[in-house]
Amino acid sequence: MSNTILTHYAKKLELAKKADKFLAEIIQESGFAPEKEIWRGLILGDNKKAGSVIYIGKYKGGPAILKIQHLKPVVNEPEIIRLFYKNSKSQKVFVPRVFFEGPWGKKRGYGYFISELILGRRILGRQEFCRFYEEYKTKIKIRPGWWAMKAEERDVVTFNLKRLESWLKIVQTSKMLKPSFYQPKIELYKKILKKYGSHQPMEFMHGHLSPHDIIKTPSGKYYLMSNFLWSYRPQWYDLAFNLWVHINDLPEISYNELDDYIENWLVAYKSTKMVRKDKYFERYFWLNLLERALGSILVDFGSVKYPAEKRKMVRVNFERWKYIFNKAGEKAQF
Repeated sequence: MSNTILTHYAKKLELAKKADKFLAEIIQESGFAPEKEIWRGLILGDNKKAGSVIYIGKYKGGPAILKIQHLKPVVNEPEIIRLFYKNSKSQKVFVPRVFFEGPWGKKRGYGYFISELILGRRILGRQEFCRFYEEYKTKIKIRPGWWAMKAEERDVVTFNLKRLESWLKIVQTSKMLKPSFYQPKIELYKKILKKYGSHQPMEFMHGHLSPHDIIKTPSGKYYLMSNFLWSYRPQWYDLAFNLWVHINDLPEISYNELDDYIENWLVAYKSTKMVRKDKYFERYFWLNLLERALGSILVDFGSVKYPAEKRKMVRVNFERWKYIFNKAGEKAQF
């Protein structure tokens, strides 16, 4: 079982129309006092496809966060949070505590929970991220995972080909890319994946590990957000995902500078004990980055219509990930 996002793209979602109705019901049921909406989870930026919404407000007189989950989760986020604390021995890495919850119900079409408000800053530096990562990987028990694997999660090749299927549906729906452009990349990816990814392990992890989802408080504690996204992923996917987010946040730079940027992150990753123990780390890392590059080309920057003010950087990122796709493809086969 796992909670995913893009697989829901084709579903009819009504949160954009019914958020106020859902909120009114929750206020009556829980006593939450909303102050303002602070985030809306749009699937591929589509305003008609919101899967969740978050409000800041008060609960029993104290600051709190309300998350309304419109997409049906396989595992409710409050349950994942309970599993985190059951499996964690860390005194440094935490997740927000849940005060109140209303499990997802088919009849009402949503679930929700109220949790503590976490204030702090994002961690952006390589060394600080690696210190956090070692704590997260060594003090939180992830073997075996917190729930049973689905059949398609048992090996990397099957898992990634299944993800590719969902991307192709989006690409074919958007019609923004020509098959003559993307089909050769898909065939190359499949060839590399099947040849070099068949022995890569699947691991349970936070599937969205990035500076946007790690908050460091003034007291030095780290809090993981987006806990809806714990799931099974290819080994070292979390490190590739973190770099993927950082690269997407970069300004326009030369490809030589981009090469140096990636190499500096790799050096930092290889400074951690667990990475140094894995002689296959670099191959698996590049396979994961290859997957992130293909997803960026096909979906994130190839099938989404962005507002005019963002289109310049969208084009920069599209070209950037084409370059990284070629580089990662070569590195994964080395």
